Amino acid sequence: MFEQLKVWRDLNQDGVSQEGELFTLEQLGIQSLDLNHQAVNQRQGNGNTVARLGSYTTTDGSTHKMGDLLFDNNAMISRFSDEVKLSAA
Repeated sequence: MFEQLKVWRDLNQDGVSQEGELFTLEQLGIQSLDLNHQAVNQRQGNGNTVARLGSYTTTDGSTHKMGDLLFDNNAMISRFSDEVKLSAA
């Protein structure tokens, strides 16, 4: 399962996951994820919330912070990304 996890890096900062923005943990040099976490519920200035903080370890042995981010959204501004097929009837 660890091999199937992906990290999204919004490289062009448009809020849409695109080709070339999903990375495996191995590609990013992430060796392990510590699933112990602390609930923090820190509201950010941009409307997002950091719900929980934890850590991960990279292949060089360094430990880094990771977080559970709750992104702000606007339900009035949305984009339908599927296709609707209409019949001739």
